[in-house]
Amino acid sequence: MPPQLTCRRPVEGSEWKTGRVTSAERAIRRVGRRLPALTPSRDHLLEWTVVAVIAVASITGIVTQIVAETPLLGWVPLAVTLGGFTLSSWMRWPGIVLAACGPLVGGVLGPEPVLVWTLTVFAAFLWCLRGASGLVVAPLVGVANYLAFLIDGQQDWTDQLALIALSVTVAAAAAGSAIAARRQFLAEARQRLVEARLTRDAEIERRISEERLRIARDLHDMVGHETAVVNMHLGAAEVHLPEGADRSRADLEAARRGVQAVIRETHQILDILRLTPGDDATAPNADFDHLAGLIGSYRELGVGVDAHLDPAPVGLAPEVSAATYRVVQEGLTNAQKHGTGPVSITVRGSEDEIRITVSNSVRALREPSEGGYGLIGMRERVASVGGTLEVGLVGRMFTVRATMRTNGRRT
Repeated sequence: MPPQLTCRRPVEGSEWKTGRVTSAERAIRRVGRRLPALTPSRDHLLEWTVVAVIAVASITGIVTQIVAETPLLGWVPLAVTLGGFTLSSWMRWPGIVLAACGPLVGGVLGPEPVLVWTLTVFAAFLWCLRGASGLVVAPLVGVANYLAFLIDGQQDWTDQLALIALSVTVAAAAAGSAIAARRQFLAEARQRLVEARLTRDAEIERRISEERLRIARDLHDMVGHETAVVNMHLGAAEVHLPEGADRSRADLEAARRGVQAVIRETHQILDILRLTPGDDATAPNADFDHLAGLIGSYRELGVGVDAHLDPAPVGLAPEVSAATYRVVQEGLTNAQKHGTGPVSITVRGSEDEIRITVSNSVRALREPSEGGYGLIGMRERVASVGGTLEVGLVGRMFTVRATMRTNGRRT
């Protein structure tokens, strides 16, 4: 008995083909919906807002000191703080240490340390937001602000302003570290989500490839067996023909050629089924140059064909060439099955587009069904290269018209 080409259960992981969603995919989507979107503009909005606040506070302090006619030494704390903040953009820790000295310099030289304290609080938040360790920034800047208020005040270790300066600085550093940690967590979660999707896609590709190979093996075994049997019977029939049965012998020879054509087409299908994901799956099995041979094969079968073929346009895309061949082939097949009389085929090519018309008379005065697999496949093939297909009945003439761009792109 020949091997049976059975239809097993669908490939696990290929549910995307039928619109179903696996539990793994639902889990991935659920996690993805729970993760906030991390876009560059949104991610840096908070940082630029803090920088803007520091800039406004600095300008306000500069204007205030100009109006108050602050002596030259009074500018040193602000200059040290802003210098350290600027330096931290290139050299993080030297800049942070220098900026932390600003409040201490202010406490020693006499000006109110409130301005530089405000700047260092926002700066501590920004530094931790950008990845600096809060365990280092908080005590370094916090103690500097605490000592600045002690030096400027009564040098009482329980001074409320000094304690407030310390606690606010620590809180700012903690807030920056918390936001930075959350950003890192979200980024890692996004990365894990991407990796999960890549792993799932790779598994789908693997399972589909395995199923295609199974189908290819079954198809090869079945077609190989059946064609061998057909060839055997054709040979036996040819041997048993009586003398003078030339027409029957010619018919048997044509049938033998048809079997060989089926074998070739089957091998081409098997080649496609055995393609790996990295191979070119769009390579055509037939092309424009073989139209004459295709038409000739139908003429040998007794089908009258009136063909008008232009030469292949320059730059005709391979996929369009293959689609042209398949449209003509399907038109001839339909004419042979359902039509009467000769078939008219016109293929006109220009620099930009190629137009195909196949028409033949039909047996019944009824609109032919457009749901057949041949017409569906022809429509899908034409649509795949950005073309249009029209199928209709005018009087007793069934006509197929296809128009495609020579480059295979949509207009």
